[in-house]
Amino acid sequence: MSHLIVQLFVILLEHPSFKSQVNFKLDVFPQLKTLIHGKEMSAQALYLIINKIDVFSALLSKQEMQDHFLPLFIKSYDCGVAKLQIQAIQKTSVGF
Repeated sequence: MSHLIVQLFVILLEHPSFKSQVNFKLDVFPQLKTLIHGKEMSAQALYLIINKIDVFSALLSKQEMQDHFLPLFIKSYDCGVAKLQIQAIQKTSVGF
């Protein structure tokens, strides 16, 4: 289910009205933080977030990226799913 929520966030972010940092921080980021800091997240949701990290990086400060998304990269490195690990390695320079 969480991967569907992430897909909706990405669709919203790709819509022109949500390109602004203000709209993102008011409408999307609070719910995204809840998902990010929740106890469990599906591998699909984690993959989608890592895959679209450049979208989030463009809308957030470096400190916010480190505070909220760095733990996701660590989870990705530590998991046993090779596809997710490779994606995280490839996207690390984009996010931080």
